[in-house]
Amino acid sequence: MSSSQLKLQFPSMAKKLNQDGWSPLHIASEKGHVEIVKMLLKIDKELCLIEGQEGMVPLHCAAKSGNPHSEDVIKELLSACPMCINTVTTRNETALHIAVKSGNPKNFEALLKWIKKKCGYDILCWKD
Repeated sequence: MSSSQLKLQFPSMAKKLNQDGWSPLHIASEKGHVEIVKMLLKIDKELCLIEGQEGMVPLHCAAKSGNPHSEDVIKELLSACPMCINTVTTRNETALHIAVKSGNPKNFEALLKWIKKKCGYDILCWKD
């Protein structure tokens, strides 16, 4: 099924949370499914801002993921929706906080590189 067919037939499904509190974009982001992430973002870039479990957005899920493709997912999410870098969980954690806690240096580096390039250093001064 092409993304245009998916967009026409099931746009509301992309916004629904499952019984565990995750949307399809949250799940694809955590599992490192770059092509599915791209397809979902073509449907609606605002999917990046859907809050799931503990207020996490898909960028948070990608940041905590140990998947080898999570760095690419992070880049896709930030490219589609730069404002998701500012979202915090119910524990006041940014994606950068979560990347540090997860112990995945590639995710941390990808986020830090994007932050330096796109929004300066302001977010780095946020208190946790």
